[in-house]
This record gives sequence, structure tokens and C-alpha cells, in this order.
Amino acid sequence: MSKAFSNLLKHIDKLPLTQTEQVYHWVKRYVHVVRFGEYNGRQRYRCHLYLR
Repeated sequence: MSKAFSNLLKHIDKLPLTQTEQVYHWVKRYVHVVRFGEYNGRQRYRCHLYLR
């Protein structure tokens, strides 16, 4: 995992909701994530490439 992505994951909960949504849409466009259930009331996502 790249250092930049690790930093993003570490700080994503501290972002305002609008920026969190922007990150999600970028990841969805370029990495092909899919919904993967919920945990503690929060939506979980998984990379589509790992579901094969």
C-alpha cells in the first residue's frame, strides 16, 4: 500500500463530510469499489478486484 493512501486512510475520519464524499467518488471512479455491508451504522466498501 502506498504511503499516500495509508495517510489518507489514517486521516479520512477527520475530513469534513463533503471532502469525505469527494474522496469516495474519486476512489469509486478509479478503483471500482462496491458496497460491502455495514459496521456500527457506517457503510463499508471493498475493492471490486478482490471479490473475484
